[in-house]
Amino acid sequence: MEQNLAPEKTRHSWVNMYYPPYNKELPASCKKQGPFNAFQNDIDLLIDTFLRGYNSYIAGEMPLSLEKEFKAFGIPGPTQYEAFHKLFNFFEDEELELLKHKNFCYHNITLENPQSEKGIVEFVEKLSVFEFADQDRKVILSCGSFWGNNLELREKVLGIFESLHRDKGVEIHIYTNCKEKEILKHDKNKKYHKFLKQIKETSSFGMKDRIPIHFIQAGNDYFFLDFPHTEKIIVRLNLFLDLKKIVYKNEFNKTNVEQFFYKLIQQALG
Repeated sequence: MEQNLAPEKTRHSWVNMYYPPYNKELPASCKKQGPFNAFQNDIDLLIDTFLRGYNSYIAGEMPLSLEKEFKAFGIPGPTQYEAFHKLFNFFEDEELELLKHKNFCYHNITLENPQSEKGIVEFVEKLSVFEFADQDRKVILSCGSFWGNNLELREKVLGIFESLHRDKGVEIHIYTNCKEKEILKHDKNKKYHKFLKQIKETSSFGMKDRIPIHFIQAGNDYFFLDFPHTEKIIVRLNLFLDLKKIVYKNEFNKTNVEQFFYKLIQQALG
């Protein structure tokens, strides 16, 4: 029986999708509705920012040469939009359709908002009971600050990763801009000191370059993507991909996608 890592809930109907890619004409049915609360405004802001930035990159208005300037301000830059454009190009669905997909979701990483889905927390929790049947026994985490502004989430993820490594022999790879000493500084009870030493050969901490798409990969076929955001905002947009079920363009398959993510990491490692 096939196991399911996909989020259980779909997006609420009031999440607005009102900026289609390529500046296509907007259907009359897609219009902003209110009233809004702060959580919905954050979601709309992220979607709006992503699609506007994506449009700008496609139109040639956001050249890769500006990446350092964007990074200096801690905001999504052209290399991130370039990576998403290359990723979307593997799939038959158009970009906007992917964002309307039932596995496109959002969450508040503090889990304080009752309207929020569990997002990445739900995905990671499911890994603890996932059997990796017919999959490579590996989990790869590509992240930026490793939730430096939400240490509770970091600890939850590390705890599940450690148990996967210890109890199921799952190979853990962590690639982050966060330095190892920063993680250890907040691990006052030394719960994860031994674990971080065990995965040091398969991980990289304190990376100077950022990996353009932050994601968690489970086995060969399951990816949970983080859409571009600033670290100051606690809302996240995510897309779950099951590479066995995605419809590809004729010349591509799931191997191309897995190789694409592998290449993103290798380029950041230099």
